[in-house]
Amino acid sequence: MKHLTLSGLAAIALALVSGPLAAQEGDTTDLEISGKVEWTFGDTALSYVTSSSVYDTMRVGSGSVTPVNPDDTGPDAKKLLTVMATESIEGGGLFSIGIEYTADPAKDGVVGRVDYTPDPMATALWVNGAAGVAPVTVTLDSFAFDGATGKVSGSFAGDLCKAADWDTPPDPKDCTAIKGSFVTDLYAGL
Repeated sequence: MKHLTLSGLAAIALALVSGPLAAQEGDTTDLEISGKVEWTFGDTALSYVTSSSVYDTMRVGSGSVTPVNPDDTGPDAKKLLTVMATESIEGGGLFSIGIEYTADPAKDGVVGRVDYTPDPMATALWVNGAAGVAPVTVTLDSFAFDGATGKVSGSFAGDLCKAADWDTPPDPKDCTAIKGSFVTDLYAGL
């Protein structure tokens, strides 16, 4: 499979609304674990989960495929594959990977943003794309998505650098190595 890299800090929306975070705004039922991310942040081994729930009448999840531009429905429309994982099904630390693609993320995907925050209520986080720092690479082992559901597995490695908040560029002098693997069910994003 092709190694995907970040070519600068791309302005890709994480599509947070496609996961359980958005589902909390309406009636949700049947919250369940739908995958896992096993990874290291520096020397710390972490095990995170992806999740899904029924929102109104459809299952949505933190592993999702969403149109980058919902108005673009053509065959070359860009899509965003998001894998968002938390410490537990109840929440906690947040880790996410976003890959923009057109036909197949393993062939034409571009890693847009990889980020991690041990406390989503705090402002500090670690993100990829710091100037002069090697980008995070993602290798997809498998990907299947039929427009409604699917599954993805892969691995990643690189450096995340500390940023004071979501709008501040990462500091290339304060970076931590990450590596890991993921497998998760996928759902159509909202």
